[in-house]
Amino acid sequence: MSLRHYLRPRLLCDDDEIGSFECRSDEQSDWLRRHARQANASDTARVLVVTEFGSSTVVAYYAWCMAGIRAADTPPRMRRGAGRYRQPVALLARLGVDLEHEGRGLGAGLLKDVIARTAEIGTEIGCRGLVVHAETARARDFYLHLVPAFEPSPTEEMHLVLLLKDLRKFIKDRATTLRHHHLWDRGGSTYLAPDLFSGTAARVYKLS
Repeated sequence: MSLRHYLRPRLLCDDDEIGSFECRSDEQSDWLRRHARQANASDTARVLVVTEFGSSTVVAYYAWCMAGIRAADTPPRMRRGAGRYRQPVALLARLGVDLEHEGRGLGAGLLKDVIARTAEIGTEIGCRGLVVHAETARARDFYLHLVPAFEPSPTEEMHLVLLLKDLRKFIKDRATTLRHHHLWDRGGSTYLAPDLFSGTAARVYKLS
């Protein structure tokens, strides 16, 4: 596997090339090509993308937004003190990696990025945690493998919930072990070695 140079996740731009994007999910691929720009423009979601250095072709992306989750749909620990009110959460609605760029840790890197951003916004606005809508059992298992602290919704097993305090603990617990293995470097890009994400301990990286 050759070395690739990827830029850190950033907002989707008008001149980004998304027409050739194809991941394992037809739905995720079609959404990026047909709806991502509209979602950005209408402020219904923010779409963050990864490109290679010197290229405008999107090779991976995720879409996230703020959302509300019913108390009945949350794990028991989130219900404590919540009353009957919807709980404010960040929602990771979509995530995809182009087939040509699979196996290079981009999916793990994008999950790391949204976890770090959720921790940051949680200091500025009410946010109880991160919710992921997994499209398939394989996608659900991917998230659970990377972040075992995710809990399934009691009403929808494909919806995973990560409480903000668990999210922060997850980042803190891995900060020392992974501080020399940043996925995105301070200059805004990184070289990804083929074995960079080998082993459980090297799956998710804290932001620089």
